[in-house]
Amino acid sequence: DLQAAEVSIAACEKVIREMNSSQFDIGSHEKKSIPLAEFLGDIADAWREEHPEAQLSIHTEFTDSDDLTNGSTHVKVPIVSFAQVLINLLDNAHEAAPGGDIHLYLEKNESWIRLAVEDTGPGFSSAVLSQLGEPFLTTKPHGTGLGLYISEIFVQSLGGHLTARG
Repeated sequence: DLQAAEVSIAACEKVIREMNSSQFDIGSHEKKSIPLAEFLGDIADAWREEHPEAQLSIHTEFTDSDDLTNGSTHVKVPIVSFAQVLINLLDNAHEAAPGGDIHLYLEKNESWIRLAVEDTGPGFSSAVLSQLGEPFLTTKPHGTGLGLYISEIFVQSLGGHLTARG
């Protein structure tokens, strides 16, 4: 369908323009130390304002002795990129299960931090999971297939990895 292809191309062009413009914003790449749990709460609150019908809950678990006493894990990340990834993951969860629950999990011990977003949607098919991380892979009628791809690149830049389950 030529019209659907034109719409998809226009959406891709928009995403690429936005990505290129953010590349010129030095501040979006600068790493800053932030209190992780507080920052996640702020992002979640802002996201809830845009999605008042969403059922989002946050769960934290700290096994690091410092965190047990003061609960203030700080991480050094590019905050704009980090916020964009989190918002993208929350948006995807909401689109997968518009009326369902979304859970944001933050776990930390002495050597790692795990951030997970879970929803009550149908999950990814095995065919999609086998291609996850590839650009332009989408299951959405008007998706660009760049959200999870960009999220994966960002997570890898921090030394982590993005995983998904069906």
